[in-house]
Amino acid sequence: MRNLPQGYDNPEHAPAKFCLICGAALSFDAEGSCRWACTRCHWKHEDAPQPAANVMIPVGHEDVEEREKNGTLRIQRREDALDPEQSRLVTIQRKAPPFKGKWAMPAGFVNSFEDPGEAAVREAREEVSLAVRLLRFVGACHPLRHTDARFAMNNIVLSWLASVEKDGDLVPADDASDAALWDESRIPELCFSSHKFIGQGWFAGKYPWSSGIDHIDFDSDAANADTVDLAQYCIKCGAPLGWSENIGRSRCQDTENCGWIFWNSPTPYSRAVLTNDNTILLRRQDGMWNLPNGPVPAYCSPSEGMRAAFRGGREIALRSNLTAIKISTTNRIDIVFGGQFNPTEPNDAADCLFPIRSLPDDLAPNDRRIIEHFIEGTYKETGSQR
Repeated sequence: MRNLPQGYDNPEHAPAKFCLICGAALSFDAEGSCRWACTRCHWKHEDAPQPAANVMIPVGHEDVEEREKNGTLRIQRREDALDPEQSRLVTIQRKAPPFKGKWAMPAGFVNSFEDPGEAAVREAREEVSLAVRLLRFVGACHPLRHTDARFAMNNIVLSWLASVEKDGDLVPADDASDAALWDESRIPELCFSSHKFIGQGWFAGKYPWSSGIDHIDFDSDAANADTVDLAQYCIKCGAPLGWSENIGRSRCQDTENCGWIFWNSPTPYSRAVLTNDNTILLRRQDGMWNLPNGPVPAYCSPSEGMRAAFRGGREIALRSNLTAIKISTTNRIDIVFGGQFNPTEPNDAADCLFPIRSLPDDLAPNDRRIIEHFIEGTYKETGSQR
């Protein structure tokens, strides 16, 4: 049953019980898609991993001033390089579940049609009241694996290294009950494994203090107030949804017993620039040539999502480093890998090899930009993918 946790097909632990479109009950399609599907209109609950943006903010010892009156820490802007051994990391103490009272880096879910990098900057502002500048994208991973559907987390964490852009006070806000700076020897156990992983990488000198934003911005003509929202019913209890001005989203009208919020989160996709001996692997989709791509399945990492796009076909070797991340004109985020393919293996019927300097005219425009950046060497090696 794909990479799903035990009990996923149990109605008691189902991620959705009612159709988002018509409100009918869902049933589990064990023989086909392994998804919960509507018994009336056949809508399928894709259960895509929900992307979250995480920001790691190192601060130099000399960049901190303690206010005498109230003990608030004043963080100064830094422009020159920072030695990890002379730094502390900004952390928050979580105010709400999960992991209430535990320590973490500033992080939160990416909103509908929101640029994921802008989400990371927003989380720093909302949780620790700091204006930050992103330096580099350091990785994407599945945050916490669990074999039991009751406890498994279906998220992808996108992490950035950032510097303080403007002098400001370190003040907890939003979902944080406290904010603090910790050096490597005193940092508490961080509640999310992804935060712990990149924190250890920073102190080990893994992420250079230099601007290396491996990020392409695309005009998003779909991201506007006129976006059609087909969501009508709560997937948890089947009650009608209604617009909430307080949170700016649709939520279940049975607020006393349910109150589920329809986040309409971006769908994460994996793409890959796969090369071998000056050739590149492209795939024919929707009448155009594209980089090989596919949606990240539930409870999977982005690299697992990329390999799933080649199920039953050729073996690919993905580099451990991610090369780019972008948000497309639809409500989805593309995580782009560099890698290699084995040229001796047979092609999928939709795949074809092209000289990397002689790309087809009908190549998808966004993918052409990604490949051009790849050729020009503007992508820098960044963080690790687990």
